[in-house]
Amino acid sequence: MANFFCHVFAEAKAISGILSHDVPMVPLTASKTTDCAHTSTCANCGGGFSQTNPKTCHHNHVTGRYLYLASCNCNQALKPCKCRVSSAFLVPIVCHNLSSYDGHFVLQFFRKEYSEYMTKTGKMVYAYVGVIPLNGEQNMMLRISNIVFVDSCKFHVTSLDNLVKEMRKHVMGAVLGLSCRCDWLWQR
Repeated sequence: MANFFCHVFAEAKAISGILSHDVPMVPLTASKTTDCAHTSTCANCGGGFSQTNPKTCHHNHVTGRYLYLASCNCNQALKPCKCRVSSAFLVPIVCHNLSSYDGHFVLQFFRKEYSEYMTKTGKMVYAYVGVIPLNGEQNMMLRISNIVFVDSCKFHVTSLDNLVKEMRKHVMGAVLGLSCRCDWLWQR
């Protein structure tokens, strides 16, 4: 488990490093600008735009690539979250059935030094560690510093197999530049 914690914290540090470089959006092409002018609904929530919730160009902050038009509220909600204490980004780790089995190992082998970090002033402090319990033996969520372990069984209403299939559709659709609504493509 010590290797697991070392690996998880190293990955979280690498992810925070990648997300901390905020790349500005690449300028839109003439056709994309025209499409944006004629779009009247948010691609994220399907709601309309208003003066209090205007159109916003949602883009990938790592590559600068334009993704779609979103309402201002949706665009703000889609930003990666930072920790309140440190400048690191929150990294969710989805564990299947965390509350019934794996969460016990995470808690049992957790050591205080895993949450230790140095402030800008050079003082050694301990990061936030939190748990959302379901009952005396099961936990729905564990948080250690900027890493959040969540139980897929408690947050998702479908099976792990269906989640993987849906992720495949969304990831491949994004790679191919297709709408995720192209269900015919994924049929056998």
